Amino acid sequence: MSRFQRISAFKTAIEKIEEAKDKQIIQEIFLDQIENPSFHDRTTFSEEDIKSLSENIKQVGLLSPVILRKKVNGNYERIAGFRRIEAVKRLDWKKINSIILDIDEKSAILIMLSENIQRENLNPYDEVLALLQLIAVNLELSEEEVKSFLYKIKNYISGNIKSLSNDEQEIKDVIDTILSKTGKYNFQGFINRLRVLNLNPLIIESLRLKKIQYSHAIQLNKIKDEIVLKEIIEETIKYNLSKDELIERIKKLIDSEIKIDVFSDFNKKLKEIKKLPKDKFNLVQDKIREILEIIGQDSK
Repeated sequence: MSRFQRISAFKTAIEKIEEAKDKQIIQEIFLDQIENPSFHDRTTFSEEDIKSLSENIKQVGLLSPVILRKKVNGNYERIAGFRRIEAVKRLDWKKINSIILDIDEKSAILIMLSENIQRENLNPYDEVLALLQLIAVNLELSEEEVKSFLYKIKNYISGNIKSLSNDEQEIKDVIDTILSKTGKYNFQGFINRLRVLNLNPLIIESLRLKKIQYSHAIQLNKIKDEIVLKEIIEETIKYNLSKDELIERIKKLIDSEIKIDVFSDFNKKLKEIKKLPKDKFNLVQDKIREILEIIGQDSK
């Protein structure tokens, strides 16, 4: 089977999820029998969200079962439903309604990623990462290979690359199909969002916990000093700064850093003053006296 035949076998995974659900009987499975998946698992969550979901389930019940697959050890691997499982644990449930799918690991990964992408409350970082992984699994490429190809497509769209090979065009069509089915981004939008994966870890942590928005994250990444960055993140969260307010705050910070750099450079140059010719030396001395006089006047 060629790579593109394998791609075709998986690119309709999103549509097959509901079909697979319809054919399954809902079963009650003990929570202590459910294991986390071995594949990258998005377990970052807000305690407030879990408490809210738990209260909702307490009031109206569990509206949607979790999706599992049977493991050889007799337990079950979670494919979808992390938040629901965490929520019912807080209600001291011992079992949870589940759909058991008889699928291989690759199909499980595709469904896991597809289900995850459909979540309305998914944060921007995990959304982009899940979509990148979904494309990578479909294409049987690494995430880095997918990113490189996407940047090539960006150059193709902008006219910097005149044409694509037949294989590259087919890969582009597969990616276009995935993006279209998920309904999240077009090519350009997804490529632009890839920069979220390269943010400072402090920013990513706040973004994943939904303490800041994507627009804040991009602005905060302009700050290179981690101590200052941490302070500004905390300030952004504490005072609920808007994007414009944050931009202004960062601008003042950068202007301040520039001024400090000027004085630092001035101090370095002063060490070379004795090497100047006498006429320039006297001129610099006069200027320094003027500066000192101004400072003296302002401090009175």
